[in-house]
Amino acid sequence: MNRRDIIIVAVLINAGLLVTLFVSSLKKESGMDLVSSKPIKEQVDVVAKLTPPPIEKGGDQVDQVISQYTAMAKVEEKKEESLPPPVLTPAKKEEEKPVFKAPVKAPLRVVTVEKGDVLEKIARNNGVSVDEIMKLNNLSNSRLQIGQELKLPEKKAPKAPPKKEEEGNYYVVKGGDSPWTIAQKHHMQVEELLKLNNIDEEKAKRLRPGDRLKIK
Repeated sequence: MNRRDIIIVAVLINAGLLVTLFVSSLKKESGMDLVSSKPIKEQVDVVAKLTPPPIEKGGDQVDQVISQYTAMAKVEEKKEESLPPPVLTPAKKEEEKPVFKAPVKAPLRVVTVEKGDVLEKIARNNGVSVDEIMKLNNLSNSRLQIGQELKLPEKKAPKAPPKKEEEGNYYVVKGGDSPWTIAQKHHMQVEELLKLNNIDEEKAKRLRPGDRLKIK
């Protein structure tokens, strides 16, 4: 409420009070005519009770009413300020649905059945199994027709064979060889040869032609 609204409300309240006082005074006058036996002192007390409270010095009644409403407005503002701030609940994020990726199909190639071809031969020549060919081509039996096209998986690159240790690092035992003669040929001690091959003298005696001994 602004000052103008407060003043209007105060004026209306004052007008109501004046009307109430006026009506009360009329009732008193009529009461005095009907009942003349009541002492004057009692009438004075009644009028005193109906008399509005004295106006404070330094301001009129309108200013007092305005100050009262202003004080009430301040109390309401303080109540609003004392209220805790509203708790904001964060919006729930939608759960990300897992994306299922389609399996990557292996690359295929097509071969044409020629005269004399059978599933076993085709499977062997292409490094696949008969079951793979039948499953991939939805075959119910192993019968093939000349000119028939078959889908086959791409050949896998052959794995490189493990590198063999240099042949020069090994010696192949020959007939008539012994640990001592082998050690002499390669300018090394017998103990060094045995230790390098993790064998003892008993095992060294049982060497046979074709056995390999590490010499480096």
